[in-house]
Amino acid sequence: HLELIAKYISPTLKTRLELKKEKKEKEKTQNDLQLSEFRFNKLTDTLSSAVFIHNRKNFIYLNNAASVISGYTNDELLEIHYSKLVHPEYLMEVEDLEVFLRNLVDNKRFEIKILTKNNEERWLDVNTSTLNLNNSSIIIGTANDITAQKQIENSLNDSNEKYKLLFENSLDAIIIAEAETGIMVDCN
Repeated sequence: HLELIAKYISPTLKTRLELKKEKKEKEKTQNDLQLSEFRFNKLTDTLSSAVFIHNRKNFIYLNNAASVISGYTNDELLEIHYSKLVHPEYLMEVEDLEVFLRNLVDNKRFEIKILTKNNEERWLDVNTSTLNLNNSSIIIGTANDITAQKQIENSLNDSNEKYKLLFENSLDAIIIAEAETGIMVDCN
């Protein structure tokens, strides 16, 4: 009788042990996933760059910098279409995000002007990459606020234009020469 009992109990014990082992492995995987997500969130929230994940319809992840840059709360950003952020001058270029990103060169890097929630113009330097996840394509990326740089560039261009106008329209003769060689570089 013991052999018969062992024959029926042994598979049951084995199954219970296997289930217990599977449960521990599942719990470990879940804990590892939660730790990884925690680390990712902590890392991205220390950045001044916006970090985003977009499913080609809406944002599905944003760090705190996205809110600081755009003026929208992260909850608002998760609900709105990306085109609401794009400055009207650039809207046609990014109307179809997938086509726009496919046509980009330079590792999917581009500059774009946006409007914040308060209608303030800001320039962003955006880097994106596409990933296939669970048979769907998602976009991950970063966006840096380069508004101050753009303002400096515009000021420099304005200054150069003013200098050029003064130089070309001056009634006095102006000659520009290299200091070391004395070779004339330009004159009006």
